[in-house]
Amino acid sequence: QAANDGKVVYADELGIYGNCVIIDHGLGLQTLYGHLSRLGVQADETVEKGQIIAHTGASGLAVGDHL
Repeated sequence: QAANDGKVVYADELGIYGNCVIIDHGLGLQTLYGHLSRLGVQADETVEKGQIIAHTGASGLAVGDHL
């Protein structure tokens, strides 16, 4: 779930993070969600706090499901 309102600036595979979503919340604050099994948003989408943006997983350099 999105930590706060914002705009998705990245939603794709990102090296050791595997499937990854990055949300820009403004004022220089961004959140990164990595190792996801499935993405539920695309870049340039606006999201609201609590919105489901992806599903946890173990993509990238991970040894078990986590966020």
